[in-house]
Amino acid sequence: MDDSASPREVVLLVAGVLFAIFCFYLVLYCCNKERERKAEKRDEEFNKSLREAGQSAFEFPYAELCAATENFSDDRKIGVGGFGSVYTGNLPGTNEAVAIKRISPSSEQGIREYVTEISINSKLTHHNLVKFLGWSHREGDLLLVYELLPNGSLDKYIYEKPEAPLNWDRRYSIACDIASALVYLHEDRRESIVHRDIKASNVMLDSNFKPKLGDFGLARVMEREKRGHTTVPAGTIGYIAPEFVTTGKATRPMDVFSFGALSLEIACGRRPADWSLTEHNSRVVEWVWHLHGQHRILDAADEKLGGNFNGEEMERLMKVGLLCSHPDPNARPSMEKVVGILKRGAEVPHVPLVFPVAVYGDLVPFDIMSPPSFSTFPELIAL
Repeated sequence: MDDSASPREVVLLVAGVLFAIFCFYLVLYCCNKERERKAEKRDEEFNKSLREAGQSAFEFPYAELCAATENFSDDRKIGVGGFGSVYTGNLPGTNEAVAIKRISPSSEQGIREYVTEISINSKLTHHNLVKFLGWSHREGDLLLVYELLPNGSLDKYIYEKPEAPLNWDRRYSIACDIASALVYLHEDRRESIVHRDIKASNVMLDSNFKPKLGDFGLARVMEREKRGHTTVPAGTIGYIAPEFVTTGKATRPMDVFSFGALSLEIACGRRPADWSLTEHNSRVVEWVWHLHGQHRILDAADEKLGGNFNGEEMERLMKVGLLCSHPDPNARPSMEKVVGILKRGAEVPHVPLVFPVAVYGDLVPFDIMSPPSFSTFPELIAL
């Protein structure tokens, strides 16, 4: 018996194999087209929601932003944050210098951060807030475009440029202007906005060292007289109000607390928390409050100023910083009162000589000065 296949059988076998391959690729093609269709529909819905959120914000051509940043070259990178990187670029045609924030695809909060910034920034018009210019995205690459502030962030001038420290007049003016920006966010709008991440690295300086508050990725819009709720960890250790770890609520007093930390930072030239120092000196609020209790508060002034500052203004800013840092949120002043004290010469309210301890409901007293226990508050690990 001949075991060799006949030509007819070979042809049928080859035809069957080719048909199977054809069917496989046909199914694969159909699946890809369906995925593309769904992706296009998703992008269309996403773009629609962004345009509704952004209102008047401009949608930049993606290719234009790629060209402006030389395809997001490392040479164009000017900063890195928790949600991505920031690049500098010049827009084709106008040659306008801009800062382009690229949301990291690996960020779990990336899309939420993206939509939040577009929605909030497109509604804001204040000379002490970084101007939002527009947005663009493609295949998960999320881009936000802002005006470029050439002098960078405030923290660099406090800590990284000892050869060119900010003089006192500029420092005091910066504190006043950021306070005014927070009044606008908290009080001057139909919907109050809680920034939730006020710190020196989010205060940008223009060519004249005028400050502008930026980075609204963590911000929350609140209806009047209602407290915002959040389950997302927010802020930076040292600037976080103590009640947040127990209530999880975003409130205006949270921003006031952060401003207090920033005020002391500007006056003292020290970070709100520096665990590399001795325990007593590692927490700037505790340190300044201790000196205040000894009637030596001006001893906390930044040594880099060389004593060249207005003593009355320095004491005023430090005491405002302490009042805003009160562990009881109900005891903190509003930002409107802060502006009255700093800019209009209103009397500074009494500041206790001893650091107060707040009790939240049935909880034990919470020491704002101690670093939070991650075993007690695991949600802070994500910060």
